[in-house]
Amino acid sequence: MDKVETIEMLRATILEQEETIRREEERIRCMRERCEKSAELICLLNAQSMAECSCEGLSKSLKGSSIEGPIKENSDDSMNKNLDEKLLALAKDEKIWPHIHCRMEINLRERLWKLQLELKCLENKMLDGTRAQLRKWSAQMEEMNHLRERMEQALLSVESWEKLYLMFMDDMDIRRCSGMDERFYQMELQDIRQKLNTCREFYETVAKGIEASLLLRDQEFLGSEKSGSLSEEIITEIRRYAVGILFLEDHLYKRGEAEDKKNSSGRTLERMEKEYEFDQRRLSQMQFAY
Repeated sequence: MDKVETIEMLRATILEQEETIRREEERIRCMRERCEKSAELICLLNAQSMAECSCEGLSKSLKGSSIEGPIKENSDDSMNKNLDEKLLALAKDEKIWPHIHCRMEINLRERLWKLQLELKCLENKMLDGTRAQLRKWSAQMEEMNHLRERMEQALLSVESWEKLYLMFMDDMDIRRCSGMDERFYQMELQDIRQKLNTCREFYETVAKGIEASLLLRDQEFLGSEKSGSLSEEIITEIRRYAVGILFLEDHLYKRGEAEDKKNSSGRTLERMEKEYEFDQRRLSQMQFAY
């Protein structure tokens, strides 16, 4: 292939990668919006739980007091308003929600790539080892292969049902607003639950981190009045949010790959164009000399 063809191929590659970057950025935007809605819902559910705890605590402290009747209603309103203000700040807390600054926490594709390299290195070591080493490495390889299979299954899920996830989450928003009974869509809930379980091992770290952060904030707001656990409804929504982070990270990874390819092709193109210009000047000088 001559330089002209190579230059044209590099230009086409750059255009292709720019299109990929635009496509992935749009998908990142959509998934961040979805994650933002989920984070707001989780905060609202948590605020309801916090409000219940604060009201129960207030009732206990005023029980038997002569001021219980006249003060309770005003106190409830004041405490609820204060909790709402704290909730607004909590929903935007970048330390809790990784989607805000697109913080990479799971890195599924990179972890799979590194694991594949480790497996290849282990295979090479097994070509020249003692029996004892081979037994040890065989057990290690079996365990690593199981992990690789689980990673590949999780990645397959990420690649295949993102649209279904977005549709399901949007439908849940509509149903929640309309007050529809969950019994009418139990099959859909069961289906999404099964799909979530294929990735649970990898998004669970994000979910657990969010749970711990919310519990910590709740205890800061309400002290000992708050119990040491979140409701099942909140935990379910946190897990759904965490799956969204898997999708988000996948698009971030693909955008990063496209940017690397574009930059690499750009550097090669710049060098090839300089070489081509130099060759053309040289050719012109030779023709002029003759």
